[in-house]
Parts: sequence; structure tokens; C-alpha cells
Amino acid sequence: MPFGVRTVDGLGLMLGAIYLLGDLRMTINSSAHRDQGTLRAEVMEAEKRRCKATLEQDVNALRDILADDYIHVAGNGQWMGKQRYLDWVVELPRNHERGELTIRGYGDVAVITGELKNTLQMPDGDRSYLTYVTQVAHKLDGAWRFVSFHITPMQSVDDNQKR
Repeated sequence: MPFGVRTVDGLGLMLGAIYLLGDLRMTINSSAHRDQGTLRAEVMEAEKRRCKATLEQDVNALRDILADDYIHVAGNGQWMGKQRYLDWVVELPRNHERGELTIRGYGDVAVITGELKNTLQMPDGDRSYLTYVTQVAHKLDGAWRFVSFHITPMQSVDDNQKR
């Protein structure tokens, strides 16, 4: 496993897979999927349902679209499993607005990357963050379910050079 990553409920495996996949081009590419339009449409529909359920704090819908072994890595680096994430969505309401997404298919697995505006409804007012997200979804029994979500706050290259 690269970088000495150990497996925790599949997290290490997922990180290793992303490391090996590399190439974050703004295209959909896969030899495993004959119909790229269908792949994109199905995964986008699953992502729209996830965003809607998150906004509405619909834990039942989220429970259905997140795999049982779901891992969520927050922007501060803390990670949590499915049940803790569901609790967190109720504790801290949020809205996810997606930008352009890159969707790459590998058999019954899709890797989704792209920007996300994450607006948290804090007690003292809303706070919005522009982030970059990597998600992994798995198609099982005809339905796409998310197995991993890793969100990272974005920073421009110019901001980084000022430090």
C-alpha cells in the first residue's frame, strides 16, 4: 500500500486505488463501460439524490444511498463511518452545490471528482466553503451506492504562494 496506508474498513484500499488511478482529466474514460452517457446519467442521478437527502436531512434516503461500509473524510481530516455521518448531517444541517464533475468508470465502480460548495447552517449563521471532493461509488443490485467521500477545502495556487 502506498505511503504506508493501512486498511480501516476499506479506507486504505480506496486510497490505494485512487493513488493507482491517478489522472484527473476532465473527461469520462472507461473501457469497462460501453455507454458512457448511461454511466454519467446514473451516477449524476445518485449524486443529486445524495445532495437532496443531505439538504433535507432525510436520513432514510441517505441510509439507502450510502453503502454500509461508507467512510466520510471531513475537511479537517477527521473520518467517520456511515452512522456517525448520518448523525452529523442531523446535528449540523448543510447544503451541497456541485460544480462540474469528472466521472470515471471501472466496471461496477465509479470515481467522481469535482468542486462542491459546502454551506453549513451554524448557530451563528451560514458558513460556505469551496471544496474539492473525491467520491467512490459502487453499483450493487442495480443501484449506485457511495462507499467513500473525501472533502478538501480549496485554496488557490496564488494564496498558497503567499504563505
